[in-house]
Amino acid sequence: YIIRDALTRVEEKLDPAWFVRISQSEIINLQYLKQWDFVEGGVIQIKMENEIITYTSRRYAKQIREMLLKGRGKR
Repeated sequence: YIIRDALTRVEEKLDPAWFVRISQSEIINLQYLKQWDFVEGGVIQIKMENEIITYTSRRYAKQIREMLLKGRGKR
């Protein structure tokens, strides 16, 4: 979805148990996460159930990696 509000304000309204910011311009819903994998440069490739493929930014990669390794996402 395209939202015409600051992503920071949108992120504050979402449930942090399910919604994770992966880059400066993207937030994903972990309920629709199909698969993730580490790729070069410390970036994580994310595949969603609707076959959309996206990548984390390096800025958010460490935080997301720790969360995914704790079992909040399918690998």
